[in-house]
Amino acid sequence: MHVAPMGIASFEQVPLKRNVLKHEKATAHRLLKANFELVAKSLKLSDVLGIEVNIFSDHRAEFLMAETAISIFLKCPIDLNNKIFNCTSELIASQFMDEYAKNSADDCTAMVEKLSSKILKLLIALEKRISSPWELGGKEEFFVVVNEFFPDGGCDYFRKSYAAYFASPLENRF
Repeated sequence: MHVAPMGIASFEQVPLKRNVLKHEKATAHRLLKANFELVAKSLKLSDVLGIEVNIFSDHRAEFLMAETAISIFLKCPIDLNNKIFNCTSELIASQFMDEYAKNSADDCTAMVEKLSSKILKLLIALEKRISSPWELGGKEEFFVVVNEFFPDGGCDYFRKSYAAYFASPLENRF
């Protein structure tokens, strides 16, 4: 009976893992871009018509594709009881709305590309660095990562929601 050396089996799995990660990143990036483009077009239509136009079945569905990207990276189902998932979802939605409000151009393509790339990097960092549930240190890990990507606390809404957290010195935040 011939047994293959251990190194061969693990060597063969490394490229597969890299391809899966590359595929996950590409899928998440496409989801983020498509979601941001769709929401931007809906908002532009509302601006042009002067009335609120909602092309989504409900308000929660507006960022469903972004939530799917979150679930890919955080390895969890879309779960409204998961605080890390919820905070990430809220941060993405509010960051998009803040960037949309700042963008005066008729074409949001550049803003969508830049924001989707930044959010993808955020999701990758969250996946790598959050290793605990929210109550057992995940909150601290989450905010350390978010603070690196959005040192001002993110957009106005998110900063106001967590004003006490972002106002305190880093060593006192937890």
